[in-house]
Amino acid sequence: ISFISVILNILLAIFLTFRLKWGVIGLAAANSVSSLFQSLFLLIFLDHKLKHFNRRLLFIPLFKMTFASALCAVFLWLPMRFLDRYVLDPTRTINLIILTISATLTGILVYVVLSRILKIQELNSYVALARRVGKWKDILKQTTEVIEPTPQSPSTTQ
Repeated sequence: ISFISVILNILLAIFLTFRLKWGVIGLAAANSVSSLFQSLFLLIFLDHKLKHFNRRLLFIPLFKMTFASALCAVFLWLPMRFLDRYVLDPTRTINLIILTISATLTGILVYVVLSRILKIQELNSYVALARRVGKWKDILKQTTEVIEPTPQSPSTTQ
């Protein structure tokens, strides 16, 4: 399935980029279509292997995340357009940095709030993982394993 998807991606990229003259948009479209093709056929293959698994467990969170992502995209675009046109001059580096940071923070905030409202469980998994990664120093202090330094080779000591 992956091999066929790669071939489809290459053929579509050539067709859309050179034949239809879509340029970079053609590459993005080819990648999107081939990824969708691969996802669909892998899902069919999984369904066949697992003898009709519970699709609701897959699709309900997927639709929630897609909805949150779409609204996040809107709220990324809105402040960026407003600040770009009316407040900041994006030809100056500091203004471009401020514009990027403010739009990014707005998008993250909207996504997190929507994820909480929609009760997207994957966000809780991500937050738990981030907390564990944030405590890496404490975890390493608790271990009794000692990492010995590697011996120096003669070529590096000279």
